[in-house]
Amino acid sequence: MLEKAKTFVKYKTVKIDGKDGPTVALYPRKFPKPVITKKRVILFIFAVVLVTIIAQSIFAVYITESIFSKNGSQKFIETVYGEEFAKSLSKKDAFLESKGEMLSLESQNKAFSALNIKNENISESYVILCHMYGATPFSMGEYAKHFYDLGFNLLIPELTTAKGNDEKSLFLSSADTENVLFWIDYITKNNERAKIILFGVSTGGATVCEVAGEKLPENVKCIIADSCYKSLWDLYEPYLELAYEKSPFPVRNIASLYCSIKYDVDLKEAGPYSVARQIEKPILFMHGENDLIVPINDNNDLYMECEFKGREQEVISEAEHARLVSKDAEKYWNYIDGFILNNIGN
Repeated sequence: MLEKAKTFVKYKTVKIDGKDGPTVALYPRKFPKPVITKKRVILFIFAVVLVTIIAQSIFAVYITESIFSKNGSQKFIETVYGEEFAKSLSKKDAFLESKGEMLSLESQNKAFSALNIKNENISESYVILCHMYGATPFSMGEYAKHFYDLGFNLLIPELTTAKGNDEKSLFLSSADTENVLFWIDYITKNNERAKIILFGVSTGGATVCEVAGEKLPENVKCIIADSCYKSLWDLYEPYLELAYEKSPFPVRNIASLYCSIKYDVDLKEAGPYSVARQIEKPILFMHGENDLIVPINDNNDLYMECEFKGREQEVISEAEHARLVSKDAEKYWNYIDGFILNNIGN
């Protein structure tokens, strides 16, 4: 039986006209063993690779179109820091609700909205605050209250990253450079002597960092970037690993090609790192030591790439992404207030 299995023996029936009439006889039928050739191996490997590439490509497109959407961002934040922190991003702060009013303006057929808070004390100093992804201007209350108590007027733009998944918000901080420049221009047109500080957290931090790479008026005195990422290329890696438990290769590479073809955007160029050497204003990079979303090494690279002599970097021990102030508020504000005092004065 084993011998038959080895030689693939089966039987066929054949009618035979014998002396006593037709009879049926069984004859063994042998089938040759399948031949494994080099060509067949190559075709098999090619088929497996092709199916894998197609599957990875579909996933890469899905990730690219949803990774930075409101739902995608919420899933990521919930995965890394829990539902409570994710929900806090959409809450309206009581201080901002009572003090602020929304400004909605148009320029060159584009709409710009921002929460405006005028300080009770007459002041020529302003802070433009940029919120993190998935948040709103009303989620910046803790930061806004501190600057308000120092005597600053406040403008908190509604960034495109607050509006969900569209072609603009797909590329995060790069999408809002024009937004912040509009509000800088708005302030200086209404007050030529205005002193302006740019402040942002997470995506907002990357936004003000990218704005710092532009030619800015003398009115802009300094920039503060909290938990600023380096580029979208670098941001893909922790997202895929933490939210989907996937290696960045080859998904990130396919996504980069997809973005280049569809949006004419290079993921390695989309982000503050590409403009860091153009910064000509004092800038403070604040970062958390335990940041999982943007590892501290990315911030170190960004700091080193920025060659402006007025740059500074401060790290809050054991702090997670965009949670520096909650980890050590005293140290956080001491760093920031000292930096402001050095660059804007009283």
